[in-house]
Amino acid sequence: MSDTAASRRTGLQIRSLYLFIFLFLGGYGNFFPLWLGDLGWSDPAIGWLEALRYACLLVFPLVWGRLADRWRDSVKTLRWVTFGSAVAFAPVVIFQDIIGITIALGIFFAFRVGLVPNTDSVTISHVRETGGEYGKIRVWGSAGFIAGGFLLGFLIDRFGRDIVPIPLAILLAITWLLTMRMSPEGRGPKAQEKTQRGALELLGDPRLRPLYLITFLSRLASQGLFAFLPLHLQALGVSDAMMPLFWSAGVLSEIVLIRAAPRLFASWSNKSVLTLCLAAAILQYALTAMVESSWILLLVMLLHGLSFGVWYVTSVLHIGEHAEPGERSTAQGLFQMVGFGMGGILSSVAAGYLFESGQGPLLFTVATGLAVITLVAHLRFFPKQIQEPAAG
Repeated sequence: MSDTAASRRTGLQIRSLYLFIFLFLGGYGNFFPLWLGDLGWSDPAIGWLEALRYACLLVFPLVWGRLADRWRDSVKTLRWVTFGSAVAFAPVVIFQDIIGITIALGIFFAFRVGLVPNTDSVTISHVRETGGEYGKIRVWGSAGFIAGGFLLGFLIDRFGRDIVPIPLAILLAITWLLTMRMSPEGRGPKAQEKTQRGALELLGDPRLRPLYLITFLSRLASQGLFAFLPLHLQALGVSDAMMPLFWSAGVLSEIVLIRAAPRLFASWSNKSVLTLCLAAAILQYALTAMVESSWILLLVMLLHGLSFGVWYVTSVLHIGEHAEPGERSTAQGLFQMVGFGMGGILSSVAAGYLFESGQGPLLFTVATGLAVITLVAHLRFFPKQIQEPAAG
C-alpha cells in the first residue's frame, strides 16, 4: 500500500472512531439521566454518579496516557480502553438496582476516560505527519453526537425508555472492533524524542500551566450542567423526541465553527480565541438561566459551538504545539484529568444539589458567575504569546 493510500486509510479509521465514540455520547448524554430517573434515582444520586466518572478522570487519563507514551502507540492503548469499556458496561443492560449499576459504571468509567485523550493524541500525530487539520477530523465526533441522540430518541419513541442501555452497549462493542482494525500511531523516530517529563513537570511547564488552570475553572463552571440539561429541558416541557434537537443545535454550530476556525481565527493568538470562547460561555449560561421558552433556548444552544467546540479544539491544538511527541498522550491526559476530572467532580456534585434546590435557573446562574471568574483568570494569567524555551 502506498504512503498516500495508507494515510487516507488511517484518516478514515480515525474519523470512524470519533463517529462511534460520539454516537455513544450523544445517546448517553441525552437519555441516560432520564433512564436513571425512571429507575427512581434522585437528582443528587445522578450527580454523584457523574462525580464517580469525574473521580476516574482524576487518575485514569494520566495512567492511560503514560502507558501510551511508554508504548509509543496510543492505538494499542485504545484497544484496551475500548475493550474494557464494552465489557464493563454490559451488566448495565441487566442490572436494575443502584448498587449494581454504580459498580458496573465505575469500572466502565475507569476505562472510558482514556478514550478521548488517546484518540486526540493519535489525531495530532496523524495531522502533523500529513499536514491535515485536526478540526476537520474532530467534527466527525460532533456529527456522531447529533446522530446518536436522534437514533436513540427514535428507538425510545418506538420501544420506550427501557431500551436505553441496549444500543449503547452495542455501540461500545463496535467501537472496540474499530480499534482492532486501526493502524499503529506514527510518532516518528524515537531518537528524535526528548526525555519524557513527569506529570508534575508538565503541569509546571509555563507553556501549558495557564491552559490547565483555565481548563479547571472552565469545567468547574460548566461540566455539571451536561447531566442536568435534559432534566431542565424536561421541566420546560420538551418531549423525548425533541430532546436531541437542543444538543444538535449546539453541536451543529460546533461543526460549522470548527471547520471555519482555521480561516476565521488564522491571525488570532490562542489567548484571543479562548477569550472569545469563554465570553460566549458566560452569555450562554446567563441566557439559559433566564429563558423560559424552549424555542428561544434552542437558539441559545448555538453558542455551544464557541463555548465548548472551538474552546476544546484550540486547547487540544495548544497542547499539541507545546508538548513533545513522546509526552503528548500524557499531556492530553493531564488536560482531561485537571479539567474534566478535578473540575468535573466538583461541578457534578454541586450541580446535583443546586438543581434539587432551585432547578435549572439556580444551576445556570451559579455557572454564569463561575464563568465570569474563569474569564477574569484567563485574561490575567494566559500570556498572549508563549515563548519557547531555549534549546538546551
